[in-house]
Amino acid sequence: MAPVMGALYVVFLPFAGFALVAGHALRAAKTLATDSFMHLAVAISPSWAPGEAYLAARKRAKAEKAAARKRATH
Repeated sequence: MAPVMGALYVVFLPFAGFALVAGHALRAAKTLATDSFMHLAVAISPSWAPGEAYLAARKRAKAEKAAARKRATH
């Protein structure tokens, strides 16, 4: 039985190595594809922040009023 087990080990060991290398390569390809997709999704997604937009508009309007008052007094 030992020679048969040894022969099976010698025959199937390269296949196990190929399977491990293929699994690692596929995992790396999946990670690369996922990262690329996420970077693309972040780049094209709208960055809508209603609170920030409201505060920015309010600050801009306040600055414009102050500039108009300064121009009117000079």
